[in-house]
Amino acid sequence: MSENWSGPGNEFYFDCGFIIDWKFVGIQLPGFVNAAVGDVFDDFYQQNRMVIKDCFGDLQYFHFTERHFQKIKTGADTWKLVEVL
Repeated sequence: MSENWSGPGNEFYFDCGFIIDWKFVGIQLPGFVNAAVGDVFDDFYQQNRMVIKDCFGDLQYFHFTERHFQKIKTGADTWKLVEVL
């Protein structure tokens, strides 16, 4: 069921059977600028959910495992996203 999804140009959208989830960083923001290379400057948890209609047209909700992520500064204007296991 994709009628409530936003299309490309949004941070989170459904496209060709995939969930596209963009992660952004304001590299001019103090949290990033003041971080040293190798520092974690963002630490967060994310849980995706899926809603589908069953054969009776009723909505069914599925909750995926919560995942832990960190954004780590790798250079003056670069960073990487890592999943903390």
